[in-house]
Amino acid sequence: MSLRVLLVDDHAVVRDGLRAALSATIPLQDVVEASTAREALARVQQEAFDAVVLDLALPDMSGIEALKAMRLIRPRLPVVIFSMHADREYCVRCLRAGAMAYVTKEGTASDIMQAVAAVVAGRRYVSRQMAEHLVGALLETDQRVPHEGLSDREFQVLCMLGSGKTVSEIAAHLCLSVKTISTYRARLLEKLELDNNAQIMKYTLEHGLTP
Repeated sequence: MSLRVLLVDDHAVVRDGLRAALSATIPLQDVVEASTAREALARVQQEAFDAVVLDLALPDMSGIEALKAMRLIRPRLPVVIFSMHADREYCVRCLRAGAMAYVTKEGTASDIMQAVAAVVAGRRYVSRQMAEHLVGALLETDQRVPHEGLSDREFQVLCMLGSGKTVSEIAAHLCLSVKTISTYRARLLEKLELDNNAQIMKYTLEHGLTP
């Protein structure tokens, strides 16, 4: 069976690499590319795909938001998250949001090929390294980290603040008011027992939440 796959990443070189890796082992009818979340959502709305490979770091919308939107448009469309983030929190949040697979960009070409093949067959997939990380986290409950208690939006704002973005920049990026972002900031500061943006940046770096 030949597959139609949508590749969503804002870097053309990454999309080229994914296309080459998938074409080497998987029978493909067509590979469609999108560089933004909105372009990808328009494609999903208008066309049928067997799988989507979705980057988390998109210029116009977070990958988790794009994933949730795709699930609303086509609930049965399998999505593979292809991310630079190896932290278990990103993986867990994506799987909870409906992703069928999670592969990090530190992995091998074999990981992404296996992930696409698995989700098309109706199975979930995470890379071996991430699977071991997740199992370890389940067994070692005392190692739960404070940011696991944040909502998806609070977590998103945390990561953006940690990367050096201002409240105004985040508000513009997410198409929300400055007041709303300030409220999310206040909530996450309270939950994480932090005082300011400098401590947020230190926290996200220590926990591998910012590249």
